[in-house]
Formats: sequence, C-alpha cells, structure tokens
Amino acid sequence: MNPVTRPIRIFGLIIILLPFLSIGAIVAWLASRGFLVTVLTAGFYFPLALLLLSHILLLVTGIGVFGFRKWGYYLFKMFLYVLAFGFPVGTVVSYVTLAYVRKHHIETHFGMPEHPPGTGTMRAVRWGLGMLVVAGLVALWVWLMYFV
Repeated sequence: MNPVTRPIRIFGLIIILLPFLSIGAIVAWLASRGFLVTVLTAGFYFPLALLLLSHILLLVTGIGVFGFRKWGYYLFKMFLYVLAFGFPVGTVVSYVTLAYVRKHHIETHFGMPEHPPGTGTMRAVRWGLGMLVVAGLVALWVWLMYFV
C-alpha cells in the first residue's frame, strides 16, 4: 500500500464503519427510552428518515474513498467541509485532513489531474455544499409544514 494514500484509505474505512456504529447507538438509545416501539408503530417519522438518508450518503462516501473513485473524492471533500462545522473536534479533524490532501495532492490517486489551488475542485465542492444546504432547507420546510 502506498504510504501517502494509507491514511486516506484508513479514513475511508472509518467512514464506512461510522454509520453502522451510529445507527446501532441511536437504536439502542431509542429502545432504552421506549421510543423505538412508538416510532415503529406510528409508521413514517421524518427525522429518522433524514438521519437514515445521511447515513447512507456517509456509507457511499466511505466506499468511494476506500476504492479511490473520482466521485468518492468529491463526496469526501464535501464531507470534510461539512465536518468543519463540528466544533471543536470536527474542525480539527477536517482541517488536518484537508491540509494532508492538499499537501500530498491526493486527487492524483483518485484519477484526476493535479489542480493548482483554488480551481476546479473548489468550485465543485462549493456547488455540492450549496446543493446540500438547499436540500436541508427543503427538508426542514417540508417537515415544518406537514409534520409539526
């Protein structure tokens, strides 16, 4: 294994395992509060559906990063920029990982040409983050209009 890509591959493996651990913890917490039976008998519960969708996206991101796919690189960069809002631990992890990606030109291992700073990739990341924010706002609006 290439020593430069080894930390990225390990991070991809962690991103693959994280949704399973998180969903297990959430289900255990809901079951301990007696809320799991209520959710299962009531049917569709929007916040849990949104949580499940985000976990599926995280799992797909991990698979793309672990397999060094081009789309995995874009999802990974979006994940790191969103993670930066998770102060203080998420901010530090995101900053260190982004610095590593920039320093070692990790995009070349994902089958892309090396970009000078501030081109191509940043535009795609900004567009993806914008779409993520719009999707979140639409989901929040739907939830407020129909479920509250």
